[in-house]
Amino acid sequence: MRSSQPTTERLVTKFSVKPRKRYVDDWELLEAMKVAPMLVRTYLPLKLLIGLRKSEMLSIKLSDVQENGLYAQRAKGGKLTVYEWTDALRQAIDLIKANRGRGTGPYLFCTREGQPYIKEDGSTSGFDSVSQRFMAKDSMRSIKTGKNQAPWGNDSQSMMYVRRLGAIRKAWPERNSC
Repeated sequence: MRSSQPTTERLVTKFSVKPRKRYVDDWELLEAMKVAPMLVRTYLPLKLLIGLRKSEMLSIKLSDVQENGLYAQRAKGGKLTVYEWTDALRQAIDLIKANRGRGTGPYLFCTREGQPYIKEDGSTSGFDSVSQRFMAKDSMRSIKTGKNQAPWGNDSQSMMYVRRLGAIRKAWPERNSC
């Protein structure tokens, strides 16, 4: 017996994501920064300042850091955005450059071998591994961020974090203990 629905309608199901029950508090983020690996300590301040998606952040090249600001290509819509220099943005970029280690690759965030943390297909498994190991540490168990998920990892919630953590942006230039 034939169904009245076309084949595609019968096979497609709606994908839903459960909303978070809580958000990361400012103090939790500051405590996490104390025990975070250097990659996370350099990534997070820039993320809080410019609010890009993880893949967009990891795609930034050293050549995108120019005299008049930081250039970043948006994934959705392909819009090129220029972030004008502020003291906090300069400090975040300087922190990243100072802690790149031996990495000599063209990307702002690169591995010790100079390879980017983002692959050509857009996957970020190397960066994800670093953040997952960090979240699994015993020191992180006392900082409750909910279901062992990094506060910077869920791109659908990134802008909410950036808005909620506006105080971090103001406080970051004074923090030298990274």
